[in-house]
Amino acid sequence: MDKIRVAYSSPAAGTAPVWTACEAGYFEALGLDVEPILIRGSTAITKAMEAGEVDLANYAAPAPVLANVDRGLDTVVILGAMNTLTQSLGGRPGIDTLEKLRGGTIGINNKTDVNYWLLRAVLPILGFEEEKDVHIKIIPRAEGREWMADHGVDCLILHVPAPDDAAKDGWTVLADLFAMKIPFQLSCIAGRRSWIDK
Repeated sequence: MDKIRVAYSSPAAGTAPVWTACEAGYFEALGLDVEPILIRGSTAITKAMEAGEVDLANYAAPAPVLANVDRGLDTVVILGAMNTLTQSLGGRPGIDTLEKLRGGTIGINNKTDVNYWLLRAVLPILGFEEEKDVHIKIIPRAEGREWMADHGVDCLILHVPAPDDAAKDGWTVLADLFAMKIPFQLSCIAGRRSWIDK
């Protein structure tokens, strides 16, 4: 059988179906030769899919949907794996309530990855308006303990298990989005219709 190259965006809960199934040998037991490929960021994964470097991807649903709607790429969501948000908004030391975040900044990597679309969904629920009550700042992608990098922001979107680790460094969970049960098609399996049809 041909190798199926499956990208995943991070070694986190939302992408666990791909890399844990590979590590546990489930795909191999079914006669599938699946190669998991870590590509950080939704934008980078979509570009890799467009270039034919990966066949399928386990990542956040806004990216393939927007690539289809905005750019006409034949990306489709095949399976929705997580239908609610699992992240937390983490406040730096000194920002320990949402009210203290008002007028502050939230750091994200760019306005095409999932964290931006997550904020677009969450800020109104929290009573914040982008650029009026809180500012969004583009910061470099950091590996590991991202909250320890000096980006000059008051808040970061923390993915499990980061909130527990960040708390040890003085960061506070300002909003546990998982506990809020906010509907959001977070993790999905997506591919290009042209590849799927084959």
